[in-house]
Amino acid sequence: MTRSSAWQGRPLSLQATGVWPVSAPLGVMVMIVGLGVESAADWQKYRYKAEHPAHFCDTGLYRTVRCPNYLGEMLFWFGVWFAGLSAYTTTAALVLATLGLLYIEALMTAAAAGLEKKQDERYGDQDDYRDYVRSVPILFPFVPLFTLRKLRTAFR
Repeated sequence: MTRSSAWQGRPLSLQATGVWPVSAPLGVMVMIVGLGVESAADWQKYRYKAEHPAHFCDTGLYRTVRCPNYLGEMLFWFGVWFAGLSAYTTTAALVLATLGLLYIEALMTAAAAGLEKKQDERYGDQDDYRDYVRSVPILFPFVPLFTLRKLRTAFR
């Protein structure tokens, strides 16, 4: 049996059948939100650091979460994965895509941990920085996770 005959009579994906499941438009919306968060965070930090080069950025999105640019990146890649749910043709494709997503999420978490270490070294002696670290979550808004210091060793 050839590969092409193995697929005869069965659709390759939901998209191939003409079905446009909700995962595609919702995934694209999440991607757009993620890209917007990442871009806005980078722009806000650039503008702030131009005026206050010796101070940590704690304005705009940085009041809600300490690493909004990494959060935006994570949202973007989750949106890519979610949008693709309708296009995966096999369980293996879904598993591989999910492993890729988990790798990217772990990479962004490790990057946030590395940034936390650098900021601790640079601003750790400032009282306002220590208050900021204790009151603003590091990566996810409304999730009381304020440090990734213990996770850093898992990524080294």
